[in-house]
Amino acid sequence: MVQKRNIPTVRLRRLAAELRRLRADGGFTREEVTERTAITGTTLYRVEHAQTRPQRRTLIGLLDLYEVQGAQRDELLALAQRASELGWLRPYHEELPDEYTSYISFESEAWEIRNSESLFVPGLLQTEDYAREAIRGTLPMTTAEEVESRVRARIERQAVLSKEEPLRLRAVMDEAALHRVVGGPDTEIMRAQMLHLTTVMQLP
Repeated sequence: MVQKRNIPTVRLRRLAAELRRLRADGGFTREEVTERTAITGTTLYRVEHAQTRPQRRTLIGLLDLYEVQGAQRDELLALAQRASELGWLRPYHEELPDEYTSYISFESEAWEIRNSESLFVPGLLQTEDYAREAIRGTLPMTTAEEVESRVRARIERQAVLSKEEPLRLRAVMDEAALHRVVGGPDTEIMRAQMLHLTTVMQLP
């Protein structure tokens, strides 16, 4: 059974960075914060390093100390409430490497990505069959179950291209990536992939 991992989301990292900045701007050391609040040094360290989402009372205590009010206060409270959301994560993604799930987290929050590929069609533009064969080819020691987990994750990532405020993707491919046959003699995989590229090129 795979142990559940605690992977910091982009929102949690943003919240941690903002709290560190507020403490620095206020001229407080960590020791001074713990002396003036009910927050322990360990908790403060973990919050400021995105290792845990702060409880509401902890965050309110920090915002009170740093004299954060108005819209900024509301924004940070809302950010904390959503900081641990992993809407893109599914149970089978537990099989994926930490660095990959972290990348997906950043990608899901990005507004623009620039991608350059020399060997394959970019992952966000791959069809399911193309992705499956590409993963098998580059990770030959991967089990069939792991391959399918990666394929599903890759296809689900593509939702960022069609959401309400879609990701702006700037993809550059070497011509060799278009000529490289993925999937062996089954030219239908490449034909479907080329057709898919012409379709996604029409996205706004």
